[in-house]
Amino acid sequence: MPATPRQFAIRVATFVLVLGVATFVADAALTRLAIRGIRIVPKIPAPEYLRLLDAEDRVLVLGDSVMLYAPEGESNRRSLVARLGDEFAVAIENATRAGRGTEMARAQIAALVRLGVRPRAVVVEVSLRQFSPLWEGNPNLEDPSLERMLLTGSFLPLRAAGVFKYEFGRITPREYRAKPVFVAGTPVGTVGDLEHKGAGIGRAGPLDSGIVGDRCRLAYAFDLDRSTRLSMLRELFATLRAADIPCVAFVTPLDMEFIASHCAPADVERVRQNLAALGGEITQPGVFAADLSQTLSLADFDHPADWPDEHLRFAGREFVAKQVGALVRQALGER
Repeated sequence: MPATPRQFAIRVATFVLVLGVATFVADAALTRLAIRGIRIVPKIPAPEYLRLLDAEDRVLVLGDSVMLYAPEGESNRRSLVARLGDEFAVAIENATRAGRGTEMARAQIAALVRLGVRPRAVVVEVSLRQFSPLWEGNPNLEDPSLERMLLTGSFLPLRAAGVFKYEFGRITPREYRAKPVFVAGTPVGTVGDLEHKGAGIGRAGPLDSGIVGDRCRLAYAFDLDRSTRLSMLRELFATLRAADIPCVAFVTPLDMEFIASHCAPADVERVRQNLAALGGEITQPGVFAADLSQTLSLADFDHPADWPDEHLRFAGREFVAKQVGALVRQALGER
């Protein structure tokens, strides 16, 4: 005798419930096994979870390519994160991700705390560029599936729903390039206008100061208070504070000499205001903070002549490693 609609609905609901419970139990069991050192690496949990598990009793480092970069041809090509590890006795777990920023770091910390992993301290690199229209919402610099997976936790159906919802809400490349950029409350063009992608990067020949100035405005002189990532940064600090995990945060050095040589004084002042505001954001209870944004000179940076970034040469990396390392030692209780 065929099932009635009511019986069919009950069977479907029962199947979904049993499958959900089984998935949750299996996922939790695999995570617990990983914590105990038994590494089974299927899709559940994601490999990123296992990277975070390695942070137990270590110093976890979160940041972008600034932490990883070393120029070609340098006699000492040790990255900033490698050099930082020389400054204290505890081992480092490097979870930096090039091109990412506060959004990814917040998701990593949420997963870390949920898994019950306790690093000795967490180092968070914060750069002004991470909050700019150039990076925020950039579809080429996001990893929505991984971020949703880290934020939504172990329950696979919720993770899948989160990724599905996020993927369909993503901005398209065309929408991203058409996004307006505001400086001092006034729209000054779109991301595409100020990026001047067609002009290329690192091209030979005389510099077009107008193009370079636009790129500086896009990356640094924008209206910082419009960024949704500021609330994510505060959430990251609050999560670590609630978990009683020491946090070291620093604002990445910026090439102010280069910016001042290509931007109008009003834009330079706007950049300084943004840096001061960002320095204030990392000055939180329980955070060992350092605003290093205006501590280095032009010679310490390694970027194309027509596109500023925060990549550092050896002397710059050496300075930052010592400054941040001193804070990590304080957080660890080392001398």
